[in-house]
Amino acid sequence: EIIDTSDFEIQIIVPSNWLSWLKRGSKFTIAVEENGKSYTGKIEKIGSMIDAASQTIKVYGGFVGSTAGLIAGMSGTATFEGQ
Repeated sequence: EIIDTSDFEIQIIVPSNWLSWLKRGSKFTIAVEENGKSYTGKIEKIGSMIDAASQTIKVYGGFVGSTAGLIAGMSGTATFEGQ
């Protein structure tokens, strides 16, 4: 989910077992559902708490390159390099 319009921030919910390889700086591609476009991003922050019920954790990223066509609140699917 894109949550900040001034400097687009991406919030991604990932399985907590990904913490074994997911690090700050990890790159990903996000395919945005609303506009059908894909964008490159990188992880900037990893959440501090694992959800006990779902065994997931929130990570936060930023876009690398153009953000043309994005509006806050859009959603999509992130795919990480090497995974």
